[in-house]
Amino acid sequence: MQKGKRYRGGLDRTAMMVALALALAQGECRAADSWQRGMGGVIFPRRDHPAAPGAQDGYLLASVSAANPFSIPGLYESTASLCLVRNRCSAGMRWERTGVTGYSRDLLEVYGGLALPGGFIHAAVIIRADSRNVAGYGRDTSVSAPYSLSVELSSTVVVELEGGGRAHDDPAHATIRAGCSTAFLILTLGRDGHSGRVARAGGSVSVTGMFSFLAGYDMETGEASGGLTFRAPALAAVSWSIHPVLGSTFSVSVGVVR
Repeated sequence: MQKGKRYRGGLDRTAMMVALALALAQGECRAADSWQRGMGGVIFPRRDHPAAPGAQDGYLLASVSAANPFSIPGLYESTASLCLVRNRCSAGMRWERTGVTGYSRDLLEVYGGLALPGGFIHAAVIIRADSRNVAGYGRDTSVSAPYSLSVELSSTVVVELEGGGRAHDDPAHATIRAGCSTAFLILTLGRDGHSGRVARAGGSVSVTGMFSFLAGYDMETGEASGGLTFRAPALAAVSWSIHPVLGSTFSVSVGVVR
């Protein structure tokens, strides 16, 4: 009997480590906050954010987010971001920390961008520092300076490319949008430098000026998601998703836009 308990305990630990490895492997591909998580992890252009409609007029967005990826005990992910868009210029920073017993990862990005006259071409330079600490192995930190180029082919289609990163680590994707600020659908198709193909669809419907529903689906992983957002006068969003293998994730974000 004691041997059977040890055997089951070993299986439980093995299953937990497999799930944890899969979760950490997908960490860089998950959305940065609850707005995008709730819409299936669709990737918005660097200077556009679903919580800041009317971005073409300029805005300042600050937000923090926290999540328990795939409900794995002890695993957490937190982010803090600041984005400023004014006329044809944009600047921002984003810090993400993922941690669990024996492992932690800090990812810091600082970027600045400029749109050419007409606004349909936007170029940005990113300083990215990625630091990982594994118990018993120490900390490993890498710094890179990739660049981003986005082209608005029409009022609904934006193609964004990133280069200059690590080898075979340059994402490229197209964002297709339809609708208005109160109700829209969005589709992201392309390649992610870490996990391969990206195919995600999402949308948002505003019931009142203060309350919206989110929904989304990741066609590559089968992960379905939904969420609620509030705006009065600060911002708040909650989202949840269900991965067919790894389980469910709950996320909450708060912020302010000016």
